[in-house]
Amino acid sequence: MRWLVVAAWVVAPAIALAKPSVAVVPLDGDDGNKVGNAVAKAAEDEASAVTGPKDTGKAMKKLDLDPSRELSKKDQKKLRARLEVDILISGKVEEGDDENSVSLTVAGKGIKSSRLKLRFKKASSPKFNRELSEALAKRLSPGEREEDDEDEAEKPKKKRVAEEDDEAAVRKKKKKKRRGDDDEETPRHAVTQAAIRLNAGAGFGRRGLTYESNAMNPPPPVGTAAPSARIEVEVYPGATKTLKGAAAGFGLYGHYDLTIGLSIDVPGSGGKSAPISQSHYQAGVRYRFAFGANSLALGVGYAARKYTADRSGLGMGVTLDMPDVSYRGVAPNVVGRFAATPTVGIFAGAAFLLLMDAGPIATNENFGYAKTLAFEGAAGADIALAKGYGLRLAVELNQVGFDFKTTVRGVTAATDRTIGAVASFEVLY
Repeated sequence: MRWLVVAAWVVAPAIALAKPSVAVVPLDGDDGNKVGNAVAKAAEDEASAVTGPKDTGKAMKKLDLDPSRELSKKDQKKLRARLEVDILISGKVEEGDDENSVSLTVAGKGIKSSRLKLRFKKASSPKFNRELSEALAKRLSPGEREEDDEDEAEKPKKKRVAEEDDEAAVRKKKKKKRRGDDDEETPRHAVTQAAIRLNAGAGFGRRGLTYESNAMNPPPPVGTAAPSARIEVEVYPGATKTLKGAAAGFGLYGHYDLTIGLSIDVPGSGGKSAPISQSHYQAGVRYRFAFGANSLALGVGYAARKYTADRSGLGMGVTLDMPDVSYRGVAPNVVGRFAATPTVGIFAGAAFLLLMDAGPIATNENFGYAKTLAFEGAAGADIALAKGYGLRLAVELNQVGFDFKTTVRGVTAATDRTIGAVASFEVLY
């Protein structure tokens, strides 16, 4: 029993006087850590271990802490936990005409926070190092202990892995998910899941109208090609902040394409040509489903496409043996976008055109009423060039097939097909 008492008398003072571990923060205005290294050297006699400003700076960089700014209490706790030290020494060095000065703050566990200021000419001078050692000895010696203002549940473990902050971030994310927070667990893909997509560009297309006829002298086929200007928009208002929730899937879309400078030569007119007005547009609503880095949208819209000739400049008795077309109808559609890389998405889309009107080609003046099968498709790539900007490259096909109920000029069927390519600049959000 007596030896326990003796041990208590020996061990208790040793515990009470245990030396703290210290880290010196890179001092503001201290080029090359000259003064900071002197502070670390001076603290060695009163500390169990000292981390110099260079290593402390590396730890601050990992924690994204700015050495030039005064650390908050929260940041001090994070830094002490990272370095596994009790006390931090931070401060500022100021240069003067005759002499320099250093202001230090000593704070942490087991001591009262305190400040000191010393003047010196050279950080390596014996006088400065002696004064620094004496000043730190008073402030690092265990005295009247202060309770650390961390809750016990928040105190970092003494043995902490280097990835502690990454783990904390993961835990925070999981906690938000449990609360039903709208923040997304993973960032959306730049091009396949954009909430707003605006496109402006140019295309080139070739249109051909061919017939199936049993007559000796069928109507001539039509073939023209020309460039076009294109604008497109697709907007999902509820998806600007999150892809989650039913509202995020509702969207609007539309596009308009106008062929430029197109005309067709008219046989028997003495070399004259007739200007062609060719355009198409579509607008409607979609509902988009996001999965992984991909998306699939189902929609329905109103579509129109026309190819009409201006015959007003042709002379008397000169005719253009070509029917005009003006398609209008409802267009159920689907478009899928799939991530190829973090900045490249592959897309493919298709639509059936439920035609309500085909225009002059299906009137009694030309070939009469017909059953039609109409569809269109597109495929290509969206490439993000920078945040919020990109490039779209696509190929497109539009086709309308006719099965005429009456035979005029031996024509029983016809196919109106347009094949083209489009390149456009994208604004993505």
